[in-house]
Amino acid sequence: MGKIRASQPETPIAYISIAGNPKRWAQVAEVIRANALIEVFTKQNEKLLFIDVFHPMLGPDGLPTPEIFAADRLHMNAAGYEIWRRTVLPYLPRTDLPQGLEK
Repeated sequence: MGKIRASQPETPIAYISIAGNPKRWAQVAEVIRANALIEVFTKQNEKLLFIDVFHPMLGPDGLPTPEIFAADRLHMNAAGYEIWRRTVLPYLPRTDLPQGLEK
């Protein structure tokens, strides 16, 4: 962030939260705390955004939705990236997105 601010002080920066995943669920308390601290930090500057992908990836039981992860239970599959696409897209300032991405 310092490098970007040094050369482009007005450029907005979006931080995509740390995502929870089944493989590292034992570390979820640290993930939640880190996301909370980063979110507080981003709210101190209008040129910073916090995009929460952690919560949209959880099921009704509060655990990561298993169907959105690859067999390794760490990396997302296409369904997981679709959640990210839907979550991040509203933060993008573009109005000229290629057809099919505007959903």
